[in-house]
Amino acid sequence: MTIRTKWYYYLLPLILWLSLFITGCHAPDGTRPGHEVRTVTDSQGTEMVVPVHPERVVSVGVSTDDVLIPLLGTKRIVAIAELMPNLEKESEEIKGRISGSTESVLQYAPDLVVVPSWKSAEYVDEIRSAGIPVYVYQMPVTTEKIIGMIHELADLVGEPENGNRLAQKTEDRIRNLHNFLQTIPEKDRLTAVLARPNGIGGGSGSTFDTCCKQAGIINGAAAYGLSQNDSAGRETLLSINPDIIFIPSDAYSEKNSQANAMAARQIYEDPAFSHIKAVQNRQIYIIDARWLMSYSQFIVNAMEEMAKNAYRYEAITP
Repeated sequence: MTIRTKWYYYLLPLILWLSLFITGCHAPDGTRPGHEVRTVTDSQGTEMVVPVHPERVVSVGVSTDDVLIPLLGTKRIVAIAELMPNLEKESEEIKGRISGSTESVLQYAPDLVVVPSWKSAEYVDEIRSAGIPVYVYQMPVTTEKIIGMIHELADLVGEPENGNRLAQKTEDRIRNLHNFLQTIPEKDRLTAVLARPNGIGGGSGSTFDTCCKQAGIINGAAAYGLSQNDSAGRETLLSINPDIIFIPSDAYSEKNSQANAMAARQIYEDPAFSHIKAVQNRQIYIIDARWLMSYSQFIVNAMEEMAKNAYRYEAITP
């Protein structure tokens, strides 16, 4: 524990007293007296008491934001991640922002904190030690699990009907895409890679791999033997000889976005890549990283965009 964190815990009683004075008293389990509660168990097997209809939710992580905002609206969420979620306009109505510290969460006196499984146990335990329920959900890695996560979080916050609508809309989009792909013969399926300035990635188990499978595209990196944490250089790109090259944008860094756009020009202009099919056919595309790296319903945006680039798919707006 850092010196700053120690000092924070000395001040924590005063901060919580002020928060409770402003927002109303909490019971020791983080709920407010008089509010209906129930017991739930999170993905890690931790049992906790939560409000049936939480009113001061802190959402941790962009994908969490992307799901909770449609489920709850903006009035019952007091803080979200500092990074901009896909729902930019709606997120502007939520004034609270959290950083990586537990202090940034506790200052909002939440009655529920929703956290993805990649957050550390120490982070979760520090918030729970303040008497606030923290629900940890398992990060989904497939579209089926994303649908399941939507239902799970909808039930958690007492909005199952909103969850049903969001899940149904997402499933309909995936079904429309799959129906279209049935018209593309296997022999006409294209091979793609995910390229960044430092090489190619997006191997098996990555969100790019998920998108390729759902968009009817062969993931060249996975076929070459790369996994989600692997990267490879120009020699591998030459060996794969993809039909399409996708380059992720970076909505959070103008500098990185410019670097990625430059990477596309460099690939086109590099004589060593002149025989790659994607270069010859001008099939290099920039794709929104907030879609491509998403663990929410917004990953479907990436699937649809990739299928559009590969096969001229036109998504049906739900």
